[in-house]
Amino acid sequence: MPVGVVEDEPKIDQAANLGLWGESIWLPPISITDPRVRWESINDHTALVRVPFGEVEQTFVVRFDPQTGMLRFLEAMRYRDAADESKTLWINQAGEWREIDGNTTPAAGAVTWFDEGTPWAVFTVEQVVYNVDVSDHIRLAGP
Repeated sequence: MPVGVVEDEPKIDQAANLGLWGESIWLPPISITDPRVRWESINDHTALVRVPFGEVEQTFVVRFDPQTGMLRFLEAMRYRDAADESKTLWINQAGEWREIDGNTTPAAGAVTWFDEGTPWAVFTVEQVVYNVDVSDHIRLAGP
């Protein structure tokens, strides 16, 4: 988590798992190639995506732009921290889609807690590199 390491806390584990799957907005093939991920169509522009979380699943509501067909929002009920008594709607927004380094990707993104109404994190993509050999870096330790 951004504020440090918290181990074996169920609410933090739930939030971290949704955070990880929420980042898949930049890795869309994982949502169709991972056999543990299940899609359920709601209508022409909305689906439920069920992702693994230990022995159970967690659910995202996925909304697509009706004009472009591109992913627009990933929404889930998520704990903000370990002290929360209930979950809060957590919204990942994919901004403008464009081609970057030969890949169509959301060029911007934002993450909002519904009860706050404004993004607490905003992302801008400047470069996309896939299938890079990271073997020299995989075992490096951080600070």
